[in-house]
Amino acid sequence: MLSLAAVGMIGCWKEASLERFMSGLNFSPPGAVAAAAAVEALPLVANSVSSNESHDDHHSNFDRYKHLGHLSPFFVPPNTPEWLKSGTPPGCTASRAFLIHRHGSRYPHGDELPVIQGLADYIGNNSALFSSPRGPVPRAWSFLQKETGWRNTLTLGVDDLTAPGRQQLFDHGVALRLRYPDLYTEPDDDGAALAVAGDEDRVVESASWFLAGYHGRAIASSASASASASGRGNASTTPPPPFLRVVPEDSDTPSWITPHETCSAWDERLGSDPAARWGAVYLPPIADRLNALLAGPWPGVRFTPAHVHGMFWACAYGTAARGIGVSMDEAESGSPWCDVFEPGEVLDNEYEYDLRQRGFSGYGLPGDMGAVLGGLLVGNVTAFLGQGQGQGQERVFSDEDQDQDRSGKEKLLSLNFCHDKTLAFGLTALGLAADDAFPPEGPVDRHRSWQTARLVPFASYMLWKRLECGEEGGESEGESSGGGSGSSRIQLVLNGANYGLGPTGCAIDEYGTCSFDNFLDTAKVKAALNVTHGDAKWREVCGDA
Repeated sequence: MLSLAAVGMIGCWKEASLERFMSGLNFSPPGAVAAAAAVEALPLVANSVSSNESHDDHHSNFDRYKHLGHLSPFFVPPNTPEWLKSGTPPGCTASRAFLIHRHGSRYPHGDELPVIQGLADYIGNNSALFSSPRGPVPRAWSFLQKETGWRNTLTLGVDDLTAPGRQQLFDHGVALRLRYPDLYTEPDDDGAALAVAGDEDRVVESASWFLAGYHGRAIASSASASASASGRGNASTTPPPPFLRVVPEDSDTPSWITPHETCSAWDERLGSDPAARWGAVYLPPIADRLNALLAGPWPGVRFTPAHVHGMFWACAYGTAARGIGVSMDEAESGSPWCDVFEPGEVLDNEYEYDLRQRGFSGYGLPGDMGAVLGGLLVGNVTAFLGQGQGQGQERVFSDEDQDQDRSGKEKLLSLNFCHDKTLAFGLTALGLAADDAFPPEGPVDRHRSWQTARLVPFASYMLWKRLECGEEGGESEGESSGGGSGSSRIQLVLNGANYGLGPTGCAIDEYGTCSFDNFLDTAKVKAALNVTHGDAKWREVCGDA
């Protein structure tokens, strides 16, 4: 899976690159890099984008790569709400942390490839037309008049992690190690599990790359040996690396990473209907505009709404496979399709991604399904952060190796690797990123809270921290610390930005944190902690367990 040579190649960054990814974990790097870190935070990895962005329809200010929904390359968004201060409250230090990390950028799902291939087939069947334009070709479309035209190269791997995806996870592992040295636990000689991962190859590989960045070449060596021993790369058939606890993703295994798998009433198609309804509204006008634009150089061109949909996916997955484009030459990087759309069209496509995600893993799920499925995540987070205080509920698939190493030393950092749905369920259970309305036919609220590009892009993560605060730190307006000289608080860092916990019902400070006890006492959290897999509430929402 990983080789030392491969890790070495990815490890050869410039100092500026190191600064970029460490900034995404609210980190001011030490030593020689610290001075450079005073400059405004840069993107986290090479195919990321900056965080200072507004919904501006001017080409010069519009960054389309931050609007590809859950298929966006990782970037650090603004704090939520934006008035929050970044970092940790003065006088507070992290005593425990629970990381929930989505896999990195991947190739398309199998059911998405036919749509992209349909576009490629249309272009290939009309190669004579596209290679012999009868007039000036718009610059964004010049790639079609090349002798080779455009070919779909995204069939190289279905669902597999891409090269940018591997780099995202490796870089995040390095950043976390440097940001929280006091939470680090040295791997023991008995091969105890260092992390938990869902049983999908892209998730297991993501965890392996992260741990290679976090722990170094000893972990990379064992990962490489594990992959070589089997000769296969599919997580469902390959023995997992010895340092990973891999949890099955099936209908027989209760798991907070994939709780929907054991919920018989859940169906991924729950997001398809609202997405299709919006597609019928926004795709035809784009097809009409493109056909009118291209009628001069290519008379008779007839792109359909389905072709337009394929173009959007070719943009997103071309970016996932090759990184953000730096030129019109597709062979260099990126996808030429990203530049053929107007900013407003990209934003309309983004709304489709948001509708779909919200429909199958968020507030669009029927009844209390989203809150129930996400409640298992809340239970795991609070159980780990509350250890030593008698707080939190017993976890689903409780893993003692995550709490204590073989020598008996307590672990202060829990590492978990998952899917976008995992994070979305958790947000929903806590009432975060909620909107009053989300109409499938529009109009589109450009300032909506549920924006999957900001919430669950590729390599997205939740970092939940328990903070121990002295007298000067972490007291919210109108809230007593309750502990005199110190108190425990909870903070959520979502994709490198502080995310305020106020919607749960707790009183937050200017960093978005609230008292741990206050958090546990809110109605949202209490409801989440009252959910147990297979109990009456679960059966009411999901049917028989």
